[in-house]
Amino acid sequence: MKKFVAKIVMMALLVTVIWGTLWCGIYKYTFLKAAAHKGHGPVWISHNINPALQKQRLAACKEPKLVVIGGSNASLGLKSELLHEHYGRPIFNTGNNASVGLRMQIAMFEQYLTKDDIVVVIPEYHQFGRVFWGTTILCHVLMTDKDFVKHITPYQALRLSADWNEWIALAKEAADPDYTGKLAYSSASLNEYGDVANQREHTAFEPFDISSVGTLKRAPFRYLESFIERCEATTILMPPIIDRQSYEILSELIDSVAVELEVRGIPFAVDTRRYAWPDSMFYDTGYHLTTAAAEERTKMLIHDRDSILDRR
Repeated sequence: MKKFVAKIVMMALLVTVIWGTLWCGIYKYTFLKAAAHKGHGPVWISHNINPALQKQRLAACKEPKLVVIGGSNASLGLKSELLHEHYGRPIFNTGNNASVGLRMQIAMFEQYLTKDDIVVVIPEYHQFGRVFWGTTILCHVLMTDKDFVKHITPYQALRLSADWNEWIALAKEAADPDYTGKLAYSSASLNEYGDVANQREHTAFEPFDISSVGTLKRAPFRYLESFIERCEATTILMPPIIDRQSYEILSELIDSVAVELEVRGIPFAVDTRRYAWPDSMFYDTGYHLTTAAAEERTKMLIHDRDSILDRR
């Protein structure tokens, strides 16, 4: 029996070493390729470089600030200049790819939040499902600032390493110096606040379907609840902006998210339907606004935020 257990342990260790070596090897390869093609690869698009840029700004900021935490729904959905003019404090739009995962989006910036800050968290509905822990897209962000790696949990590392086919695709992308030219966004589109500030007009896009979200997980709700409890800053949880057609398709899931947050005592600050807008106001997905709509959304956010704090 002891020999059998010993064999099982040895096999488990061997598998761990193999997976760990593979994970580290591919990570090192993609990191070196990304560095060699700095400014011209998938790592350097606006979605992925923005967290590192905002981390640098946050580390240097010593005054009360307003921090927006979210996905591309934030980076392609706000005009932070209006927030700065209204509140008279530094604005940090940390918006990045939703596939980075809600946990990492908070973990990367939590240490910079103080009791005098205002934090607006805008989770995308997909982040309450399969992408809470992030996908290999997260590794693009890790390559922009190796300090982010410390926030990865062992469970996250295991999940990431298991997606070996996506890692291979990631390595190929990192070796393509023309990759940026294939994307709608460039790091040059980011303004000082972290907004994607290029001109965006409506284009046709497909609405979201339920399969893109998967089933709801308990982990996102637990993590949000824990974060809001321990965060000393004034924290507001806002629903994401979404196109109306996708909203109707996902309505049952969205209602379930809203109810669960309410039960846990951390409800969305406003009704989710308030941020379900006509398709014509969106750019290329149901989470990305046109330039004009981003300005309107920012004005609504200011109104809602001020109304919320007035009631407290």
